[in-house]
Amino acid sequence: MQIKRKAATGSAFLAPVVLLGALSAPSAQALTVETGNPDLRINWTTDFRVGFGWRAENINSALGDDPTSHQSDYSAHSGEMWKRRLDVLTEVDLIYKEDYGLRVSATGWYDNAYDDHDLKGNPNLAGISSRADGKLSRQAQRYYNGPSGELLDAFVFGRVELGEIPVTFKAGQHSLIWGVSQVNASDSVSWSQQPANFQKGAESPGASPKELAMPLPQLSFQSQLSDRVSLAGYYHLDWKPNRQSEGGTFLGGPDFLYDDDGRIYSGTVPGLGDLYIEQGDIVDPKHKQRGNYGLQLSLTPEWYDGSIGLVYRRMDEMQPWPVNFEVDPTSITGLRFRQVYNRGVDLFGVFTNFNWQDISWGSELSYRRGTALDSTGGPLANGGLDGATGNTFHFLLNGQAQLPNLPLYDTGIAVAEFSYTYLDKVTHNEEVFAKCSDARDGAGCGTRDASSLSLILMPSWLQVLPGIDLEGNLTLAGYGLHGNSAIPTGPAERAFAWSVGVTADIDMRYKIGLLYSDASDVDPRIGAMGSTDRGRVTLTFQTTL
Repeated sequence: MQIKRKAATGSAFLAPVVLLGALSAPSAQALTVETGNPDLRINWTTDFRVGFGWRAENINSALGDDPTSHQSDYSAHSGEMWKRRLDVLTEVDLIYKEDYGLRVSATGWYDNAYDDHDLKGNPNLAGISSRADGKLSRQAQRYYNGPSGELLDAFVFGRVELGEIPVTFKAGQHSLIWGVSQVNASDSVSWSQQPANFQKGAESPGASPKELAMPLPQLSFQSQLSDRVSLAGYYHLDWKPNRQSEGGTFLGGPDFLYDDDGRIYSGTVPGLGDLYIEQGDIVDPKHKQRGNYGLQLSLTPEWYDGSIGLVYRRMDEMQPWPVNFEVDPTSITGLRFRQVYNRGVDLFGVFTNFNWQDISWGSELSYRRGTALDSTGGPLANGGLDGATGNTFHFLLNGQAQLPNLPLYDTGIAVAEFSYTYLDKVTHNEEVFAKCSDARDGAGCGTRDASSLSLILMPSWLQVLPGIDLEGNLTLAGYGLHGNSAIPTGPAERAFAWSVGVTADIDMRYKIGLLYSDASDVDPRIGAMGSTDRGRVTLTFQTTL
């Protein structure tokens, strides 16, 4: 086996890495592995991404004066940096005779902006902290600050013949997302199919479910039963929760979420001091290695210019009820709270994609039985810890098309997605279902139905300078048209996230991006699409070796 080393140019691009002190090397290297066997290929790529972020909006008193959210809000003031992060992603593919192989990928990161683990806060609320030690949570210290890393893909794949039926398979840690959703994961047939990286999603309005999916150990297959019929399926070998945007970080929500050592400020009593509702152990599925699986039947009928998919999935949901209370006689407040994950949900779905009028269309319709609903937190009289559950319908319709010919740009695409949620009925713990008194009550309560719209415009300007293309990005994500979704993470009326930016692609090797992002709601608050006073500018540098 021979390894050829090709020196990479563009070391000036990686200069910001030196400023971070996270990468020390005289030059970057690209590796090409020659095996000497024509049946064996080894591909190895490495991505480097450096990101800088500045807060561009002042602290709003409605959030900064709230003792349960002030520490996230005061983590950075207007003009201060909230991000100085290096991410490295390396991927190796070993392919034998095009039919068998192995894929391994891993990522590492370091963010100098979080070197100080002490929680910041409103000076007028000095001493009030969501954590007893006054430090960032363990989750935040690892996934925001680092240096740290994790294994992503680690699976083998192959192709076999069962009689005359070809079957492809994967075994090991990988991600798999079904359906056609472009933006909205909460109403998709892929809901809780993989844990979602909401830490990444908080920074990137409009990110697709596939972009946010994190891998799990699982077995998956796809078989071509005939020219027009295929069957696919998976079985999870482990369960993991969504990765949340942690309290105390710049884009965090309530300070006391989501690790397992938060506490909720409940008041100050003379002689007793500040009182808190402490957090108990997180309640997640007991049997994480079994019980999560799915089947998908795909059809391409002769009479239909497209494809149709039929889906059944059994799952334990990966988004928690964040605050469910229980009586705690040992506490001076008499309460304790827990994060609780819903178990045993059935999803039945159908999706399709087709082309019509020069537009690529996609649509989904699904029914969930026993899904988690927005809940008040209780406590329940029977001492149970689960929130309200019920049955819900979900509908998605999206389209992708070329932007019309205009002198403002050279080319581009537009993506639009409409979503609709309907609460069929509350089946368990109806007494803690959080029913909105008004559709503008904000995230955390539900109405009978709700709808939202997302729109992404990506115009392009080609060869603005030799070797340089520009791509714009204007995103409106999850705008609540009417009602509040009754499920966690669903849209809320008149809440939305948005961003505008441009990325320069230099010689198809280097990318430099500048983006402004924010969220909006009826009132200043931690809304369905994020906190409303975190307008921010991000600058990113990226290259692939």
